[in-house]
Amino acid sequence: MAPTAHPTISVSAPQPNTVLNSGDVLTVAGVATGTPATEPSPGHPGHDAVSFDTVTVALAGPPIEAALTPIKQQPRQAPRASFQANLIVPAVGGNQQLEVVGQADNGTFVRANVPVVIETHIPPPPPPLWANSQLAPAGALTGAARLTAIAKPVGCELWWIGADGAVHGVWTEPR
Repeated sequence: MAPTAHPTISVSAPQPNTVLNSGDVLTVAGVATGTPATEPSPGHPGHDAVSFDTVTVALAGPPIEAALTPIKQQPRQAPRASFQANLIVPAVGGNQQLEVVGQADNGTFVRANVPVVIETHIPPPPPPLWANSQLAPAGALTGAARLTAIAKPVGCELWWIGADGAVHGVWTEPR
């Protein structure tokens, strides 16, 4: 039986079941190991060394290609390369799978899955842009074109007397 090439891939970061926050940058790193070339023996042909062409990583979205850096190889050692990719943690909560896929130069695909937990932080809804109030009912003041604006360190107020004599106001207080 002919020897079979079995490339491998290992993920060193993130560790399994790491808790991630949506929106954070996640660095995925590891090592892709090919197979060394073997010498043919009587009745068994050898095979060429296998190395990796690409490694991609995906987390609840389209895969992105990792940067591969060859690791210096000793004689009769399998070709190895470190890989690293940075991605933004998506806004999907709960248990997820980080998928790392390596494609060797002989067409072989190798997969590694790392379970992770993503926490989503849903911000409170923004305050209304402008709140309004009627300070005095119609007829309280004589109708006139009066307008007052107040600028504050945070927010703004605008007050006026309407044609019917009512005092009106709107304000905003952004967080």
